[in-house]
Amino acid sequence: MTTRTSATSGNWRATDADTWGLGAGVYPAAGEHVVIDTGHTVTLGESNDAGSLRVNGTLAGNYTVTLNDGGQSAILHNNGTIN
Repeated sequence: MTTRTSATSGNWRATDADTWGLGAGVYPAAGEHVVIDTGHTVTLGESNDAGSLRVNGTLAGNYTVTLNDGGQSAILHNNGTIN
């Protein structure tokens, strides 16, 4: 699985910013490992899917992230803040 790490703070599905360092409007896909880096705040503006999630910074918003990596590893690691 591909790992996507936040490059800066912003919306998970930012259409006008480059939260993930992949180009504006490009965000992690279902099944990918997602890391929210220390010092970054990623905000959910809608529900999203990922394979796994590691929060070293802050995950914010009133939506869900559905995690499914096919049973390959632990899917949630929280070393930061989820609110």
